[in-house]
Amino acid sequence: LGIGSSKIKAKILYCDLIFILTGYMRHGQTEAVSALKRSGAISGKVILLCCRGRTGVMRAILSR
Repeated sequence: LGIGSSKIKAKILYCDLIFILTGYMRHGQTEAVSALKRSGAISGKVILLCCRGRTGVMRAILSR
């Protein structure tokens, strides 16, 4: 089961920085966040990361 865009919006509405780990999220969820950003419904910066594992995620975040 997926999570709806209204639930996603409620969870990230007040976030300033949103990292999307594309390898761990469904395409629909990634697209829902992108659509919210495009529509102006969320103001935080959205960054897509393509990495795996704890150290890979940390390296990708730190490189940004």
